[in-house]
Amino acid sequence: MLIDGHVHLHRAHPIEAALDAAVMNFRRSRAWKPGDRPPRAMLWLVETPAEAASDRLRGTEAGHWSVDERDAVTWEIHRPDGARLTLIRGRQVATGEGLEVLLVGTTEQVPGGRSLAETIEPHLKSPVLVMLPWGFGKWTGRRGRAVARAYEAYAARGLRLADIGVRPRWLPAPTLFRRSAADGRPVFAGSDPFPFRDTGDRIGSAGFVARDLPDDSGWCEMSAALRTAGSPFERFGRPVGCLSFLSLQVRMQQRKHAGRRRAP
Repeated sequence: MLIDGHVHLHRAHPIEAALDAAVMNFRRSRAWKPGDRPPRAMLWLVETPAEAASDRLRGTEAGHWSVDERDAVTWEIHRPDGARLTLIRGRQVATGEGLEVLLVGTTEQVPGGRSLAETIEPHLKSPVLVMLPWGFGKWTGRRGRAVARAYEAYAARGLRLADIGVRPRWLPAPTLFRRSAADGRPVFAGSDPFPFRDTGDRIGSAGFVARDLPDDSGWCEMSAALRTAGSPFERFGRPVGCLSFLSLQVRMQQRKHAGRRRAP
């Protein structure tokens, strides 16, 4: 199974084109060898309040894709030519410290602005997979110390770390990733497309390979198996180059400043 573990369908992303690109990216992955049976491809959709991606998937924006809601968190989406993607619904929550928490396997409307501990703790005894994704500038200084404390406090109870496809190739792996590997805990990965129209085609371009999971696994069984995996997952996809990374960061800062100017 090829899994993109950090997916957004921002309002700037045409949904039909983004899903078509995801299929193409999964098929181009070097993790899928010619002659292998077609991989099961999975997207972990971590929505923010601004995206409304689930409603858009149910509507006309999905185009030739149809949605089969197996349960509240697990959707099978199909294309007429037989292409299929499994989608696990979740949330991305911004904490009071300015960090992000990914909650995979829930449709709960989790309020933002709470502390990191208040955001993490309620979900550790549930099938929800709780992850802290790397972010440029967010894992250093005061916020970096908060991430490290959260790992120390909650990793044994199920908290996991996640990498993103836009972490530049010239940056070394964060110390906490190496610590997690040494502790025998997996680090997940995903594409994390930015909220610009020209980034929707990154979905499915980065992630990890999960082997030995039965095709009929429900999310409860799958999240337990993934959380307790004792060896690193094979990654697929390449990090972005220096110029692409810097361009995305500049565009994000411009977007944030524009949002502040529009705020009353």
